[in-house]
Amino acid sequence: MTNTNHTLNSEEQTIIFRRIIAGHSRLRKHIYTMLKIGETPVCQCGNPLLPGQKLLVALQNGDMPEADCLLSKHKQGADHHIRQFYLDSALLQVCRMDRKSFADKLIRCRANVNDKRLYSVMLAAEQNCTNTIKRLLGCGVNAKEENFSGETALSIALNGGYNECAEFLLRLLKPSEVDIKRMAVRLARFGQSKTLELLACHYKLHKISQTLLRPAVLSGSKETVKTLLDLDIRC
Repeated sequence: MTNTNHTLNSEEQTIIFRRIIAGHSRLRKHIYTMLKIGETPVCQCGNPLLPGQKLLVALQNGDMPEADCLLSKHKQGADHHIRQFYLDSALLQVCRMDRKSFADKLIRCRANVNDKRLYSVMLAAEQNCTNTIKRLLGCGVNAKEENFSGETALSIALNGGYNECAEFLLRLLKPSEVDIKRMAVRLARFGQSKTLELLACHYKLHKISQTLLRPAVLSGSKETVKTLLDLDIRC
């Protein structure tokens, strides 16, 4: 037999309250005004945002003071797995923004820096966020990790022409840990002479000379061909 005398705790009351007013914007606004707690942000479906969602919205809007405040309240009112999902997603967002100090806070809150589905270090490389990459690597992120396309943080930085980020990773990785031939051929094929020159400063590209000049010529980039010839790379 169902117990009808169950007393709802504060969390259950909040859930029911939100469900009742989720689809009624006027009622929601009126109740929040009466309670003097302000309008709660809502998602596109009309439901109030969870704390983790508010954190993501604040980060996407670049409102770091608000994000800081929300992070301090992040452990309230959500299932552990939901909290972790939004925490990891927030880390991805700050990697895109190169917010090293906020990345530190997320990592201290146990955001997962090594989640193979997320590849935070690769997102940081895509945005040339060298400082964030340094912080992630300091927390144990594997700089050699590959995504589902076989790309690494270094290959992403090189392909994007992000020389500062690429320079840092080139100094960090050993020659045996880098697929030099693959990266050099791609740079030659797409006419990225400056980045190819950077790669040549760290590795002896004449060892793969037979494979470089041809794609450079086919790319139609005279500057890349000149760079290879200046480096004394001949087919």
